[in-house]
Amino acid sequence: MVVFVVVYVLTLVWLLVSYLRTQQALQWWHGRQSLQLCQEADAIRNGLLQESLSMRRQLELSPVQPLGYLEQTHQTLLTTIEKFYVALNELSDHLDPPYLEDSLPLAIRSAMDAWRVHHPQYPVKLVLPAKWSHEPPEQGRILLTTLAELLRLTLLKDQPTELSIAICLISHARLSELRLELNCPDISRLSARTRATEFDQLSRAFCFLMPGRWCHQRKDQTLIWRLCW
Repeated sequence: MVVFVVVYVLTLVWLLVSYLRTQQALQWWHGRQSLQLCQEADAIRNGLLQESLSMRRQLELSPVQPLGYLEQTHQTLLTTIEKFYVALNELSDHLDPPYLEDSLPLAIRSAMDAWRVHHPQYPVKLVLPAKWSHEPPEQGRILLTTLAELLRLTLLKDQPTELSIAICLISHARLSELRLELNCPDISRLSARTRATEFDQLSRAFCFLMPGRWCHQRKDQTLIWRLCW
């Protein structure tokens, strides 16, 4: 009887601790998404809105300016509009990732193409199947968000450029797997970062939201994450 009570109490304690940790992980996940939305809003206020005000001001002044000035203004407006279009396209893709409704491999490829634009110093190898069974868009968004957070947490500004990235999407008999591999000569410094609390929060949030399994290992000069669902 005493043994039963002890086991019962320990089980309750374990469940309570697990619940609290999962709650913290979801709060962290929500906080990260809220921070990204705030950053996007700041980018709009400080970028797109300022550009639109500048274009409006130039158009208002153009009727009273000489011909040479008008030609220069015309070219400036064309350049600004092109930048405006690119920024809006990036924002649209961030809010609603392309191909997410139709193909997870294409969605991953598109997301990494956009990521390369801002991180051209890192070579990226993608191993993605041509055919893939349909994934609910909600799961695809969780995968893309998790992948982006993993790259953000590991690739800090002081990271050496002698680093290569491989991303593989694999279909097994009963589960699917997204694998991220980071190969780096200075793997010890990179590996030390992966013990941060944020990685634990990210793994718990992923396992709960997908739901799925999370595996992290080091092999020679390579760090490997396996996200299974």
